[in-house]
Amino acid sequence: MGHPRTLQPDIDHDGTATVLLAALPQPVMALHGLATDRGELEILFWNSSCEQLSGVAAADIHHTATLTRLFGDQAWSSDAIIDRTWHCRNGMVRTLRWQRFSLPWQDDRVWYVGQDITESRRIEEQLRIMIGYDPGHTENPVT
Repeated sequence: MGHPRTLQPDIDHDGTATVLLAALPQPVMALHGLATDRGELEILFWNSSCEQLSGVAAADIHHTATLTRLFGDQAWSSDAIIDRTWHCRNGMVRTLRWQRFSLPWQDDRVWYVGQDITESRRIEEQLRIMIGYDPGHTENPVT
């Protein structure tokens, strides 16, 4: 039994970087640096961790999926770190923190590695409730 099929652009001469990125336990995706005719960013790379978390196979992504299709209407900026909610095919909602990185030989691709922060966010919310923190209130017990 081999590895699940991943979307693998030609990113280096011997394929070493592709193999390493595809095998990472963290979600890794690459976006086309230019927006499509609908103003959306096209997904060019989708590793097996992205497949497992989202339930969307790389074969279903190849040059047809955009960020809007996967993340809804959430704004996607050029910030180096972006937290986004992901509605998975299995019905779960996950929060991922995506950090941008670059590969010197890939000028036309914007790369992101993700970290699932769903549980951390849930705990933060529970703590806010426990201490009575209200982000709109100026006199909070803990600042």
